[in-house]
This record gives sequence, C-alpha cells and structure tokens, in this order.
Amino acid sequence: MFTSSSLFKKKNIVLLMQSTAHIISSVAEILTKAFSGMVIEIVSLLRDVVLVFVPNEKRLVKISVSLVCVLIGVIIGILLNIKLNDNIWYGYIPLIATIIYTVFLVLGEIILSKQEILLKIGLIFNAIGWIIYTIFIKLYVATAFNTITVIVSLISIYVLIKKQKTNKKEENEL
Repeated sequence: MFTSSSLFKKKNIVLLMQSTAHIISSVAEILTKAFSGMVIEIVSLLRDVVLVFVPNEKRLVKISVSLVCVLIGVIIGILLNIKLNDNIWYGYIPLIATIIYTVFLVLGEIILSKQEILLKIGLIFNAIGWIIYTIFIKLYVATAFNTITVIVSLISIYVLIKKQKTNKKEENEL
C-alpha cells in the first residue's frame, strides 16, 4: 500500500492508501513486538485522517492537530521503547522518520504549489527510516516494499519536475 501510494499525485489518495497500510503495518509490528513502530503507525493513521478529512479552509487546524498527534505519538513511542524494548537505539528510527515526514506534509500544506513534490520527498525520507528499522526487527517484506517506495517516489519526483519544466517552457512560448 505504501509503495502504490507513491504512484499517485493527489495528496488525499496517497494519504488514504497509506492509512490502510498503517493499519496493516501496526498489526505486523504488534506481532513482532515492535511497539514504538506500532505507536507511530497508529499516530500516522490519525494524522493522515485529519489531513484528508479536515477541510482545506481550516488549514491551521489540520497543521495543529497533525503536529499534536505526532508529538503525542513520539512521547508514547519513546516511553514504550524505554519500557518494553530496553531503550534500543533503532526503536527511535520510526519516531524520527515520522517527524521528518510530518514536517514535509506540513510544508506541503503551507506551500501548496510544491505540495506534490514535498509529499514525495517526505515519503522518501520516511521510507528510508523504515527500511533501516524493518531490517533490525527482521520484517523483510516491509523492507522490500519501503525500498520500492523510495524508487517509485524518486521516479515520481523526476516526472513531476520534468512536467513542470515542460509546462513553463510552453507558457514562455505563448
């Protein structure tokens, strides 16, 4: 789901597909006792639902609620990592990846003209973090799909930039 979401341009479609993936991933992480990852999946699901269903006219509400969700998730993730995972260093990777991804989502809400590209860049950083994390928790299928997500997102950025250059060139010719 994460991989296929990187093929789409519309933020809402990307986030809805990722929401489904967050649910599936959180179950996998419960089974592998990857509790900080599980918390971040649930928090990411809440963040994505807010970004999709809160109207654009309430952009400040969207941004604020997204940031609060991630902050709460990071705090809970840190506590769970300390308590249940003996404070292992790689337990913090999902937290960091989610913070970075959320920053790019919020920037996309602020700089609407760059929303698609910022979303893809955020996906890349997020997926790289999860690649590292899923290697350590031995969730190799997720590692493979996150690797594909990085590749597809890079291709999508290339296509978006090429399209923007073509559009600018056509505008200049008029």
